[in-house]
Amino acid sequence: VITAVDMLYRVPGISSIVDAVMKPVKNQPALRGFGSSGDQILVNNKRIAGKANEIAVALERIPATQVSRIELIRGTSAEVHVRSEGTIVNIIIDNSGEAQGAGSWQISSLLSESGKSMHGGNLSYGANRGNLQYLMSLASQPTFELQSRDERFLSPHGRLTEQRFEEEQRPKVRPYTATGNLIYQFENGDELRLNGLLSNVDRLNEEITERLPVDAAGVPTFLLTEVRIDQADIFTWEIGADYEKRLGKSGVLQTLFIYSREEKTAEENLSSFAPNNTTVENLELADTADTEAIVRSAYSWDISDTQNFEIGAEVVKNSLDSDLQVFENRD
Repeated sequence: VITAVDMLYRVPGISSIVDAVMKPVKNQPALRGFGSSGDQILVNNKRIAGKANEIAVALERIPATQVSRIELIRGTSAEVHVRSEGTIVNIIIDNSGEAQGAGSWQISSLLSESGKSMHGGNLSYGANRGNLQYLMSLASQPTFELQSRDERFLSPHGRLTEQRFEEEQRPKVRPYTATGNLIYQFENGDELRLNGLLSNVDRLNEEITERLPVDAAGVPTFLLTEVRIDQADIFTWEIGADYEKRLGKSGVLQTLFIYSREEKTAEENLSSFAPNNTTVENLELADTADTEAIVRSAYSWDISDTQNFEIGAEVVKNSLDSDLQVFENRD
């Protein structure tokens, strides 16, 4: 094992929880705020103070040598600052004394059937220095994929009406990400956590489609070729802070703040070429800024030797600013 992810996959019975975090379903709607439902993965009894820089990113950069143990919790516990209806997976990191720093590096290369190659890798390092604990990472994990599809369109009566051959679809994504976590424990027991992320993604999708309508006799006839080029540049930055204040003998006030912003510049070009040399070109230019700000605060205290009471609130503000320009050129 190299990272905390490798350790989690070796814990019996929680592979589905780990998969849900590390391999989320594509196009799944993003959750607003945090909430408290479902299974949770925590680090030292707390959730990561981030949305884009979430637990999945942290797990990949926590060296296995810094993990003391992994706890599985069902139900509620005053020591865990998350109330959840599901299973809680709690990763305990050794932050006692001058723990030796540890890190990892990885180099990757992708080669496609067309001969194109993309290279990447990641570097992470974490250490303890007295009351200070930090984790940082730099990563570039490109993806490259070739697809070929044969689509058939049928009438309500089951007759073939059109065939479409997508000869090549070449999605290429090259993300660059820098992340960091800093934890400082004060002498009075208070704790401050800072979390940051910078990410830039260059995406290029190219798709070529041939359309062949089928007449009543079942004979396909070439209609046109469509070429779609979709380019996007996505820049994301996020900062999060989590402060835990001890009050009295058993009172704990925890306040968490996160602000994230995603700026996306996209260009989509769709061109169609017919046998009669007619060309139609459509161009869409889109600029989008998506932000989310979260403030979550909770106060808990012991009301007896066996009972704990907690009261809290969460406020979330989302904003979306989008500009779209559409152009069409018919020869």
